[in-house]
Amino acid sequence: MRHVCTIGLMGLGMLLSSAHSANAQIATEVYLKFAGRWSHLDETSRLNPGNQVLDLGKAATDVEARVTVSDYLNDGKSVRVLFKGYSFYSSDTDAGSNRRNLARVDELFADWKADNWFLSVGKRRINWGTAMAFNPVNVIVPARDPLNPKLETEGQPIAWLSFNRHAVTTDLFFTRNYDKDWNSDLNRWGARVGVMIGDWDLSAYYFDGQAYRPTAETAGGARDGRDFERMVGLSFSGNLSAGVTLYSEIAGFSRSGRNYYGGNRMGKPKDGTYVQAVLGSYIVLGPESFLSFFNGDAGVTLEVYYNGEGYTPSERENYFEALDQALQERNPAVLGDYRFAGMNRFYVLAAYRNTFKERYTTEVTGLFSQDRSFSLQLQAQYNLSDYYAARAKLTHNQGSTRTEFGNAPLSDILEVSFEINF
Repeated sequence: MRHVCTIGLMGLGMLLSSAHSANAQIATEVYLKFAGRWSHLDETSRLNPGNQVLDLGKAATDVEARVTVSDYLNDGKSVRVLFKGYSFYSSDTDAGSNRRNLARVDELFADWKADNWFLSVGKRRINWGTAMAFNPVNVIVPARDPLNPKLETEGQPIAWLSFNRHAVTTDLFFTRNYDKDWNSDLNRWGARVGVMIGDWDLSAYYFDGQAYRPTAETAGGARDGRDFERMVGLSFSGNLSAGVTLYSEIAGFSRSGRNYYGGNRMGKPKDGTYVQAVLGSYIVLGPESFLSFFNGDAGVTLEVYYNGEGYTPSERENYFEALDQALQERNPAVLGDYRFAGMNRFYVLAAYRNTFKERYTTEVTGLFSQDRSFSLQLQAQYNLSDYYAARAKLTHNQGSTRTEFGNAPLSDILEVSFEINF
């Protein structure tokens, strides 16, 4: 039973935390989250009509545990090892009556640094780019949820070599693809060159790999024997003025592995390149601002995202019609082409956050798509102390049955949680 792993991670974190006092070199952090979720099912969702496909529950209890342990192996602090463990237990079940339980190693790597050189080997999460929500250049790890970008924490097996001199950093990466069973057979590699010019950070990226191989699972599919989706990208960020940061990313891809749908409701991949780009700004609002309530510290994030891999209005409608037909034929394979924040070409994200009296935090985030549907998220947090916090989060999806968020299987989700961090 995988919830035993959750308890095990809790115990490991507490044991290592107690060991911290005996060995000042070891740094530990334990995070525990106990949450209750209540959902309103959208019975008209074309992704899950009548809740017959996904068999989602209306309420669930979740327990989440994260343990981080790091240690320097020498007095000069040039060699470090780090472990991050993650475990998740939920009372919710999928269509096969299987519980959503998970235990994994998010990161386990060793670092070495000397003068201008840096080397890291192991499983590690690499975050390319400067954007805060959408992140087109960050292709080493799976795409993150723009509404909750911090939730993606699992790393990738990687070797990373870096050299820094005169404000120029050169990074080289080597990794391999792997599936949920850690079967790996294809090499991936990439590079990043970054330059600091005053307050401005400029970077160029390249990522490539071996071609996909035909297998029993992918034969005839979009990735059967095709070249890897090579990426070339650029990013920058800098301060326009005090409290105002501007950032941008642009990434060009050699091909897409996605299926596109025509009037015949048949999906097939497209040849040719495509581009993804984001332009955003983060604005810090001081206590004197009229947007800062209760003399708190507030901030606003704005992002505009172009997704060249997204569907045109006609392709999106053709997709939903193909999905309707496939589900009637009890063939859910077409669901694999649905991508959250990926069914349109243009998106706008706006977020407001306000922290006041050192204990209270409120946050509002809206994600608006080209088809006029949107996802709205409201959060409120109360910090009981430096170690304990209570949080409530409400997510609402709105739109017609011809739109992306209007077809979300859950129209409303309320989560109330208690969090411990020490």
